Amino acid sequence: MTEFRKALPVERDLLIDFGNYVFSHDHRPHDFKKILPKVYGDGHAIENFHFIAVEDGRIRGMIAAYPHTYNVCGTELKTRFIGTVSVHPYARGAGYMKKIMQMIDDELLAEGVDFAALGGQRQRYRYFGYETGGISLSFVVDGANIKHTVPELNESFSLVPVEQDDEELLDLLYAKYQTRPVTGRGREEFYEILKTWDSSIYAVFQDVTCIGYLVISGDGKRVLETQLDSPECLPDVLHTYLHWYDKQAVTVIVRRYETALIDILAPMAEDASIESNLNYKIYNYPKVLKAFLELKQTHEALEDGSFVLEVKDHGRMKIQVEDGVVSVTETTEAPDWSLSDTEAVRFLTSPEALYRNVTPKAVPRNWFPLSFGMSPLDEF
Repeated sequence: MTEFRKALPVERDLLIDFGNYVFSHDHRPHDFKKILPKVYGDGHAIENFHFIAVEDGRIRGMIAAYPHTYNVCGTELKTRFIGTVSVHPYARGAGYMKKIMQMIDDELLAEGVDFAALGGQRQRYRYFGYETGGISLSFVVDGANIKHTVPELNESFSLVPVEQDDEELLDLLYAKYQTRPVTGRGREEFYEILKTWDSSIYAVFQDVTCIGYLVISGDGKRVLETQLDSPECLPDVLHTYLHWYDKQAVTVIVRRYETALIDILAPMAEDASIESNLNYKIYNYPKVLKAFLELKQTHEALEDGSFVLEVKDHGRMKIQVEDGVVSVTETTEAPDWSLSDTEAVRFLTSPEALYRNVTPKAVPRNWFPLSFGMSPLDEF
């Protein structure tokens, strides 16, 4: 008899051990307490968001639905990041994942979650209503780019590794993080989130003044998050990083709304790419669309206009921008654009709208895709 339920507090260590075993068996050695301290670090009540299948007293399947709240231009969005999808290698094919994903979906609906996200094979999760969406931009900066952009190393810049006990410095970095248009991390979890997947945190100094931070991936090849008081300093900061740590190149990942960084990186970088971000499932379309249209309005003036969008199983909504004011309201008017749930994620949030003519004439051309996409550090 298989029991499907939420985990219990006494099962905390068992959850971590099970995730470590399955992922180490399928991929490479995993230590989730180390690589995901924001989730599995000491003191977190992980049983509150882990759903399990138990057979004869043993965990045979497990999925986490990690809660997170985003503030997007003043609108709070409740989200869940789905992760640690684990089925015991001797129990594959028993339907555990399907049943657990349904349990999670039921809870997210009941709790009024606005959207959920996960990584993984696209078609596999489409069965559960998720679709590839969001936008991630990557810029590759190598030594030659630096040589022709900032040939002289500016020694007034320095990168200082940040540790958990650097409380005053972390307070300062957190205040800088709070100036971003999309936030959602509490101060108490800030360090653990920046350490996601073995990443490293560097405070950026110009002379004796802290001007921001970089978060570098565990392999040292990617800048996962950039926050600088003056984005114009980025070429010098990258020069310092490549020089100090003897790197040939680094890939800088930015979100679509980080236009100041994009303006600097686009003419400088050797290569650039625009990719989808994650797999998403939107539960509250009016709220999500309004928040991210308002976000896009902060960096790109949206055309005035209106149209009626219909999303299967989510009803119809009238989306309007008038004199810079965004509104999204439920309506019974005939739709100008009818989409399935997965089409809506693709056409409204992903790069697909950039290279395919998918929007009807009634829809203002510069509204979509939205400036939608999560930081790698907030992902599961």
